[in-house]
Order: sequence, then structure tokens, then C-alpha cells
Amino acid sequence: MVNTRVSATTSTITNDKKRLHFNEKLVGKGLTTDALLKRLKTLHTELARFDQEEVDVKSLSSIRKELISSSLVLHRDKGVKAYAACCLADILGLYAPDAPYTQEELKDIFQFFFTQLAKGLVRNDAYYEQYFYLLDSLAKCKSVVLVCDLPNADELLVQVFDDFFTIVKQNVVKNIEMAMSDILCALIDECQSIPTDVLDTVMAQFTEKNAGMEQAGYRLALEVCTSRADRLQRYVCQYFTDIIIQTSSEEELDDLRKAHDLIRQLNRAAPGLLINVVPQLEEQLRVDTLTLRIMATQTLGGMFGDKNGASLAQRHTSTWSAWTNRRNDKAHTVRIALLELVPDVLMAQPELRRDLAETLDLKLEDPDDRVRVAVCKAYAKLDYESLLHTVEVGHLHRLAERVKDKKPNVRTEALATLGKLYKVAFSEIEKNSNAALQHFAWIPERLLEAMRLSADVKQDVETAMAEIILPLPPKGEDEVAWTERLLLVMHCFENEESVGLLLSLAGLKQPRPSPTPFVRFMDYSKAYNGGTINEDEQQVKRNLALCVQKLAAMYFSDRARATEDLNKFGKAENENYMYQVARRIVDPSVDLKTLAKSLAEFSRRIEQSLGPETVETLLRLARTAALWVVNGSSVPTLLSKFKVHVKVSKNAPRMSMSDATALDGQKHAKVLFQALCKRCPEALKVHLPEFSVALMDEKNVELAELALQGIAAIAVLDSKLAPKEKLVLDRIIKYATGKNPRHVKFAARILARLPKPDKCEQVLKTMSTKLSNANPETVLAHITAFAQFAKYAPETFEAQSDSIINFVIPNVLMESCPSSSDEMEVDSEDDWAEDSALPELARAKLTALKMCRNRCLAQQGTKTAEDVTGPALKLIFTILEHNGSVQENADDSGKVRTRMRFQAAICLLQLAQVPSYAQQIVKQFTLLALTIQDPCYNVRMGFLQKYTALSMKLETRFYCIPFLTAQDPERETREYARNFVTIQYQRMPPEQRHAKLEMVFVRYLHLLAHHRTSRRASLKPSKICVDMSNSTSTRSAAKKI
Repeated sequence: MVNTRVSATTSTITNDKKRLHFNEKLVGKGLTTDALLKRLKTLHTELARFDQEEVDVKSLSSIRKELISSSLVLHRDKGVKAYAACCLADILGLYAPDAPYTQEELKDIFQFFFTQLAKGLVRNDAYYEQYFYLLDSLAKCKSVVLVCDLPNADELLVQVFDDFFTIVKQNVVKNIEMAMSDILCALIDECQSIPTDVLDTVMAQFTEKNAGMEQAGYRLALEVCTSRADRLQRYVCQYFTDIIIQTSSEEELDDLRKAHDLIRQLNRAAPGLLINVVPQLEEQLRVDTLTLRIMATQTLGGMFGDKNGASLAQRHTSTWSAWTNRRNDKAHTVRIALLELVPDVLMAQPELRRDLAETLDLKLEDPDDRVRVAVCKAYAKLDYESLLHTVEVGHLHRLAERVKDKKPNVRTEALATLGKLYKVAFSEIEKNSNAALQHFAWIPERLLEAMRLSADVKQDVETAMAEIILPLPPKGEDEVAWTERLLLVMHCFENEESVGLLLSLAGLKQPRPSPTPFVRFMDYSKAYNGGTINEDEQQVKRNLALCVQKLAAMYFSDRARATEDLNKFGKAENENYMYQVARRIVDPSVDLKTLAKSLAEFSRRIEQSLGPETVETLLRLARTAALWVVNGSSVPTLLSKFKVHVKVSKNAPRMSMSDATALDGQKHAKVLFQALCKRCPEALKVHLPEFSVALMDEKNVELAELALQGIAAIAVLDSKLAPKEKLVLDRIIKYATGKNPRHVKFAARILARLPKPDKCEQVLKTMSTKLSNANPETVLAHITAFAQFAKYAPETFEAQSDSIINFVIPNVLMESCPSSSDEMEVDSEDDWAEDSALPELARAKLTALKMCRNRCLAQQGTKTAEDVTGPALKLIFTILEHNGSVQENADDSGKVRTRMRFQAAICLLQLAQVPSYAQQIVKQFTLLALTIQDPCYNVRMGFLQKYTALSMKLETRFYCIPFLTAQDPERETREYARNFVTIQYQRMPPEQRHAKLEMVFVRYLHLLAHHRTSRRASLKPSKICVDMSNSTSTRSAAKKI
């Protein structure tokens, strides 16, 4: 008799025990199948009613022997075998804890059981109930554990596990799953060792495709593994150890990869199994084989990123430390593998954020650019909450430093990542969340600052700004939200220079060329017509080739690719509709909806005809000509900012937050509106009626100013569009004769552009007549008007010019403007003050210089040009010679002298654009050029910025000027000059580069020889050149050239 593992107390047999009443034969000749089946049913019914404690097992002796006869277990009838199996299960249950069979007999019995279960546990089977009874009996009585004592136990264990996992996948009911789980768990508990094949069967459930709780095999394996984790740990560890030890070839590496995938699955499902596996993975982190280190890094990263990752790291501290230290692995691929997993772990386990945030921060300085790229990508994967609560602001600022990286792939990725971070946080920034503002609001400004670094960085910045920071609405419908987003970005600027960079990006910083390079390219492409050229074939080809060459140098860092893409488009047989769409994109008067639709259509058609790789190049080129940052659709939103009353009290200690925000919104709205007026007045034409209405609101000074400026811009664009209504004209005349210089400026400009000069003549004559008796405030306003008349109505101005000039020179320009008595600081030549801080006389002086400049520019090419320009140039150079004053010993304050030097230098630069005037200016070129070394930073930087804006229209010798900043004390000035020279050098064709940036060195030496600090009075010219060639500044500048 074989003893079972079920604990039960065998009571003494007494006469109270129940005996089996069944006394029919189950084996014998002449017994039909139906009769046998009937007897088996009867026997099973009686056996099933017995309890183990109440049955007299001696009465079962004859039956138990017949039930294992081959005539029953090998009977061809399925029902006979099903009931025989149930009866055998009853016998085993009633004899427990003893089994009334030999080991060989038990082996046959269990093989018989498992075979029947494998065939019959299907719902539509006729004997389904009997098979379920058999399974349930084995689960409850635990008689199945007898298998573990049999000589061939391993074979039977493998069979039962294979059979059960096969059966359970046939959509069995939950009760069967539970019974199978009980049986398998009992076998695991009682077996001496678990066969490898059994473990293979269980592990296979976790690696099947789409393994999950919806699959019965997965559920069964999960239940077994979680409930018997302590028992299985050692075998699972050995299972993976065997795979690792056997790994030596590339084929076996595939097996190892599968094993690591399985470990990740087990960690998610039954982490208790891996207690002894984790140290093995830790050891793999230190092996010499690169592939093993990578796999171990990836596997542990996946485990730490799972829901129980934090407890895993706490339980295995050495493993966690070893994993995070892979950031210093000698192989960059391992470091990258770690960084790719850090975001998932960081987002899933905030408790581990300190080590992970430190890892990301440290690897920003990794010596391998591929690792630095991986860090940028890792930051981009983080969600808002993780970025806000686990990544310090300082870390993000160091990420932003990567936009200055030497490697272009790192710069590109850093810029894209910063844009994504801003996009993630924008909704919170929009809600004015202090945390979001502090953490992310600075990003657009940092991107814009990066534009100065190089042409390729500027290209990446533009892409990030256009696609992430300031994207066009998909359908272009929400014009207000689009403009408000732009104002919100500007609201977070800390430096005024950032506004200029944004305007530069928007194409509103410099005068817009007409036609734009994009339009010119489209025209040349259309003329090429896919190679079918109607006339002057060689000229058409030459035009296209030269245009492509210039555009590739001007706008793209990868010139070869840009040239290829532009040629692909230019030489393609494009449909006319494509050119129509392109024209709509660059139309200054286009509204937001049309612009967004046209850009999308343009991209789609290019992708269809030329491929997706060409879209980026053509889209960038289109953006250089399109108003994608701000356009005419923004105007109503910009003006609406001035329809809200903002309380500004000089006595109040501080302004309310809402008023401060509104005031800041007005400030930036004004900047954007003025940029449109100055650079793209075509965008305003549709809003002319709105401006006329706003003009009537005398109380709203700011709104009236913008309305006047808008009307003036339109009138300058086309005098036919100037106002004609008497009411509007009367109001404009009132503004022109008022005392607000800004109102006067634009009102006078409008009057000067009226088709008929009568109103302009009338106002000008009245002003010039009353000039001598006017107070300083009125004088400033009148000179402001004169400056506009001189520029836009020169003939009208010249009629009164003598009386005006005769008043302005002695009573304004030569009049002293000393420091006020309440100014306590020491007056010096490096002082600077904005217009609002200057007295009326000082502002009148500056405006008078502008008037002289405008007069000269208006007279160019006329017979009187020399008579007008000669005295003006002499006056302006005198101001430079006398350090900012017309008279040598004038008692002007330092602030006034500084502003006058600056304005005089700017006027000379502007006049130097006229070739005939330039001939006179270059005679005293040194005096003008050395403005770049003025004691005042604002003068130096402002002069440099104006020079860079006008450089293309100035003589070659003017290219000496930026090199004079080589020893500037301020880094910003040096950087600005260097970036300008670098970009110009990249864009210029070789012949221009040679003439303007290489041959200019000779002029640079001459300029240094005549520097105001040189000892030229006592040295011969040859000696001066030797000294200059040996000087530090000269060598430094030469190196930069």
C-alpha cells in the first residue's frame, strides 16, 4: 500500500463502518457496453456518497482490483473509461492516506487519469460532468500527490503540467482553472524537485504573444507562480543561470535575450520568483561582454520601472546602485541604454527621483555626443508632473546650455526637447501657475537667444518655434488664442533684446525685400517649367542656379541637402496651382486661416510630388517670407489690449498683479503692432476703418497713437488709401498741431502723404510762424512734425526750410542742456538715458538731427542735394568731434552728450547708404567707425546693431567696424559682432567673402593706425604700422578675421 500526503487520522474499523452494497462484476465475458456502463454508474453513485471516515475499505477490495483491469481502462467506449476513472478517483479518496495499489499500478492509474482529462474536459462533451468530477476529486482529496512518490514521477509531472496548460487554453470554466491550480500547486509542494521541462512549460505562458490576464494559460501560470513563489525561487534562479552559463555564441545570445524578456514579464506578474535572479543580473552589469551589460541594464531598468520597482530598489540596494552607476560605463552604448530607461523609472517611482535626476544632469556633460543626445531625448519623454516635481530648474537650465553644444546633433535635439517641455507645460503657464512659470516659461527666450550662435542653430530654433512654441492653429480659426499665446510668450521675457530676436524670427526686424527670396525662387522655378523653357534658356537656367546657391547659403546649415532639395523643386514640372498657393503664403495681407491652410496645402503637395524629405527645406524657405508669428489677423487682438483701462498710480507702492499683466500686454502688443506698421503695412489695410474709429477716442492716448501709426503706415504704402473724410482729417490736423510728439509724428506723416498738399502746407506754415514764441514742449512737437514733412513732403518742407533751420540750429542744437540741479550722480560721458528721462530740449536736439537726416535723404539726386547735405554732414561730424555737442565747450549733461553722439553716428550710417553722400562721409571714416569703441555700452551696442542692419547697403570699408569690438569689455558686444561676421562669412559667395571679410584687413590696419589712442603725432607711418602689427588687439582681430 502506498501512503498519500494528505494528513488524515485512520480510525479503528468498527462494526459501525458502512460497507459497499454493490456486488456486481465489472469484468467478464458477455458483458455488454451498456450493461457495463450501467454498473459503473451505479458503483460511482454509491462510492461518491461515502465519506472517508465512515466506509469499511475492506468491502472495496474486489472492486478496486477490477477497476484497474485493462478491459476497463482500455475500453473503447469513452463513457466506460470516464466512469471507471471517476470510480478510481473515489477509491483513492476513500483509502486515503493509503493507496490500495502498487507503484506500477498507480503509475498506470495516473496516466489513465491524465489521458482522460486531456480528452474530455470540453463543455460539449457527453461526459463532461464525469471528467470535471475526476478533476475536482484529485484537487480536493490531494491523492494526485502520490505521483511524487513514483519512480517515474518526473515524467508524470511533465505530462500533467503539459496537459493542464493545453486543456486550460480551451476556454474552460473558472472552476476548472481553480481545480487545476490546486492540483499543480499540490504537486509543486510535494515533489522532491521540479523538472526543467515543467518549469519550461510554466515559463512559456509568460512569453506567448499577447500574454495577459485575458488568457487562461497565463492566469493559471500566474496563480501557480504567485502562490508557490517561495518553492519556485530556487528553480527559477537555476533556470536562468543555466541559460546564462550556456551563452557563448550569437545564436545563444538570442536565447539570452528571450530569457531577459521573460524576466521582465515575470517581474510584472510574479516578482516573488526573482528574488535570487536579481543578484545574477547585477553580476551581468559588471561582465566584460558588452551585449550582456546592455541586456542587464535594459532588463533591470524595465524592472525598476514596473509598479513594484521602488520596493525592488529598496530590497536590492546594491543592485540599484550598480544599475545607476552604469552611467559611467566605459561603453557609450551601455550609458545610452541606461538613459533610455531613466524616464520610465523616474515617472513610475518618484521615490527614486534623486538618483535619476542626478544621472540625467551629470550626463549632459558626457564626453560622447551620442550620450548627450540620449539625455536630451530622456528629458523629452518626461511628463509634466515628473518634470515639475523631480527635475530642478537648474537641471533644465543646464539642458538649455546644450543648444551651444559643438555637435549639431546635440544642439538639434536640445532645441527640440526644450520646445517639447514648453508644450507639455503650456496649459499650466496659461493658467498663470507660479510653479510652471518658474520652471518652463523661460524656454522660448532661451531658444531665441540661441539664434545668435550660428546659422544652423537659428534654423533649428525657427523649426522649434514654428512647430512647438508658436504653432499655427491647424485650421487657423482661433485668431485670438493664437495672438494671446504670442503675447504670453513675450510676457515671460526677461531681456528686452529677446523682443528684437522674436521680431527677427517673424521677419519684422529688418525691411522686407520685395520680392522676397522665396518669391524670386518661385518665379525662377516657374520660368524653368520642368525643363520646357520658352525663351532665353541659358539665362533662365543661370537665374535658377544662382538663386538656389544664394538661398542654400543664406538660410540653411546643410547647404548640400538644401541645394539638392531646392533644385528638385525648381526643376520639377510643378502645377500652376502650387505657385498660386506659394503666393498666398507670402501675401502680407493674408489672414490667419488662409495662411494656415496654404502652408498645409503647400506641404502636402510637395510631399506627394517630391517626397517627405523635401518638405522641411521648402517649408523653412516659405516661413522666411510668411507672416507666421504675427500678421493682420492679430491686429484686433492687439488693439483690444488698449481698450482696457489700466490703473497706473505714481503714489501707489506697487501695482496690482492684474494691472501689471495688462500693462505688460499693452507694451508687447504695441511692439508687435509697430513692427507691422514699419515692416509690413500691407497687413493693415483691411483694418483702416477700425483705425479711423479709434482715432476719435481722445481720452485713450495709447489707442489714438496706434490708430495714427496704422493710418500713417497705410498712407505711406499708398497715398490713395489716405483718409478722405473731413471729420477724420480734422482730427488728424488737431493731433498734428498738438503737443504729444508721438501723435504729432504720425499725424504729420499722414498729412504729408495726402494727395493734395494744401493741408500739409497750411499746418507747416502755421508751425514755422509760431516757432519763435513756442515753449520747449511745443518746440519738440513742431520739430517732430518738421522731420516727417522733410521726409515725406520735401517740396512743401523746403518752402519753409530756411526759417526752420535758422531757428533750430541756434535755439535748439547750439543751446546748452546742462544737468538738472536734482541729479546727484557724477556726470560722465558713459551716461545713458531713455527718451522719457530726457528734458524736452534734449529730445528736440535728437529730433532735429533726424530732421536734418531726413532732409538730406529726401534731396538725394536733386540739384540742391550738395547744398543741403554739406552743412548737415559738417554739423553731424562736429557733434562727434566735440563728444556729443555742437559747440566744443558746451555745458551739456553727460546723458545728452551720449545720446547726441549715438544719434549722430546713426544718422551718418543711414546717409552712407547713398553713394554720393558716402564719398563725403568716408573722408572722416575713422571718426565714425570709432563710435564702436564709445565709453557708453548702449552707444556701442546700438551702433553695432544699426550697422549690422545696414551693412549690405554700405561700402566695403565699413566691414572694419565689427572687428573693432575684439577688445570690447562686454561679452555681449563681442558675441554679437562675432556671430554677425560668422553668419555673413557663411552666406557670402567666395568673391564677396574675399572682398569684404579678407581684403578689409588692410583697411583695418589703417584704422588702427589712426586710432585716437595711438602715438601718431610722434611716429612715422611705417613705425605706426609696425607697432600696430605687434599689438595684442591687432593680432586678436586678425585671428578672428
